[in-house]
Amino acid sequence: GEGATGGIIGWSEGLIYQTAMTGNISSIDGFAHLGGVVGYNAGGSVICQSLSKGDVSQVSFDSFDGGHVGGLVGMQAGTITNSYATGNVSDSISGYSGGLVGYMYYGEQTVTNSYSIGTVSNGEGLIYGNGDNVSSSFWDVETSGQTTSNGGIGKTTVDMQTPSTFIDAGWSTTIWSLTNGDYPELTWEE
Repeated sequence: GEGATGGIIGWSEGLIYQTAMTGNISSIDGFAHLGGVVGYNAGGSVICQSLSKGDVSQVSFDSFDGGHVGGLVGMQAGTITNSYATGNVSDSISGYSGGLVGYMYYGEQTVTNSYSIGTVSNGEGLIYGNGDNVSSSFWDVETSGQTTSNGGIGKTTVDMQTPSTFIDAGWSTTIWSLTNGDYPELTWEE
């Protein structure tokens, strides 16, 4: 069957604000939406100023039975803003995976001011699926091992650790702590 598993919430239809997941998540469900924070971010729901630092992995048994695996969200139909994922993402067969979002629907869902840096095995750098409504969001092409993504902008590790990359993209320094030589962190983490 189709399941949704997240480090914090499996299926979200509300607001997730300033939430952190640091543990690893794994599944052997044949078809699951698997994310570091949320498995399925439903339409109208919002993930804001949240993060996942754990690895997210799923074993799929065949290419028709693969799930959607994302560092932050497995299946994205809502809004993600000012959030990030640093863990490694892997799906054994399907390739429906991304450093931040495993699969993004076609429609009104958005991703803004977000990033990922984890290694992505068999997927896309930041997002798999529809990248039309992705803005001011980045992934590290070196640490991820991925040079392509259906949304977002790929950057080198040096660029990802340079404050001007994010300031020039309109990121708020009241929400983000930007330090030269480090990846961005949310100010509430300090």
